[in-house]
Amino acid sequence: MLRAIFVLLLFISFGWLGSSQVSNENINLASFKTYVDQLNSGQTLDTKGMSLDQLFIQLGVHFFEPQANDLKSKSEVLTQSISSLCEALKSPTIPADINQIENTAKKSWKDVMMTYHKILSAPFGPIYDNDREIANGIYSWPLMYDCGMHVEMLEIKSSGHFSPKALYTSQGLMAVEFALFNDLSTTTCNNNRRFAKVHDWLKIDQASKKIDLCTLALKSSEIVKSKALKLNESWALDQGNFTSKMVDGSTFENFKTVLNNLTDAMFYFEVAKDVQLGKPLGLHKDCLSPDKKCPDDIEHKWSQTGLDAIEMQFVGLNQIFNEGGFGQYLISIGHGDSYTNVITLTTSILNHIQDLKKTDTLNNLILSMNVSECQNTTETNMLVPICGLQRQVRLMTLLFKSEILPALSLDAPLVFQGDAD
Repeated sequence: MLRAIFVLLLFISFGWLGSSQVSNENINLASFKTYVDQLNSGQTLDTKGMSLDQLFIQLGVHFFEPQANDLKSKSEVLTQSISSLCEALKSPTIPADINQIENTAKKSWKDVMMTYHKILSAPFGPIYDNDREIANGIYSWPLMYDCGMHVEMLEIKSSGHFSPKALYTSQGLMAVEFALFNDLSTTTCNNNRRFAKVHDWLKIDQASKKIDLCTLALKSSEIVKSKALKLNESWALDQGNFTSKMVDGSTFENFKTVLNNLTDAMFYFEVAKDVQLGKPLGLHKDCLSPDKKCPDDIEHKWSQTGLDAIEMQFVGLNQIFNEGGFGQYLISIGHGDSYTNVITLTTSILNHIQDLKKTDTLNNLILSMNVSECQNTTETNMLVPICGLQRQVRLMTLLFKSEILPALSLDAPLVFQGDAD
């Protein structure tokens, strides 16, 4: 009930702010009341007259705010589950159900990680504010420093906290994954004298190493929890309320600027095309390996959940176009076919990922693939199915550039306009 009141007040205020500060349209408060009622009752909005401000409000209320709230809740569970694991590992008598406790912590990590990947389907607004403070604190891949995680683990063991100079590439969800899933007997730290303590640590008993790594995971999860709380407060209708900032003129010059920023954020699938898939598969110029593939650059190589990560981004994209209202808006401006094309391609990508997951992990699919056949794979011949996935994602880039952005009278983000798509 309280949420409904906040939503109602939000929309009523939007009617006044939209008409007085931002929109050139005269927004009718009665129509906003109808829109509020439709949103709260779960009805589908009339697609004949959806305005940009209504689109932004629907995105904020039905996509960004719920995802931020979900991330906050799951990050709290993650910290608790890792705390329980650390206590169990430190117990004089290891509990009989220690494997179950450890698996619970791993599942909690995956729940948070996959929710965050869904948010990354459009990393818009507060998540990138202040030089990506929230984003970097939660997850900084592909910037990562494996050796640094071992170094910071020893710093925490010694002082109880991260080094004041610790890089975000050694913290966050990546460090939690490293601590929970990585091999206990290896390190990427070289034999330089400055890393001698890391190599000495590798020689201690397994039980002690598990405790030290669990402490690293716990400290990292606490950072994630604090950043997730900040993100949630930014979107919460009764607190930071970034939804209102999309339409009240306080943050963006006009509605087109908001729309441009949103679509720029939605181009995050370029990361799937080029970094999550392209580079490991050897289909991107940044893979310089003589083997013509770069499996060491796979995301989530420790937990082997790389395919899940890509899947969640397209689940999020699907929600943006459906629950978030982006598809409704395209229909309202006469581009329903483009909306249908996005959903059709998204569904095809998700089905393909499901088929790949039944076959093997991303790690093993890349390690075992034929490089020449991969390079000759298209989205239709599927000589190497995992390479075919990269080609399908490439189609999404082309679809956005050829249909979605022209329909909205927008250009592709500058960072992507010159790539070889």
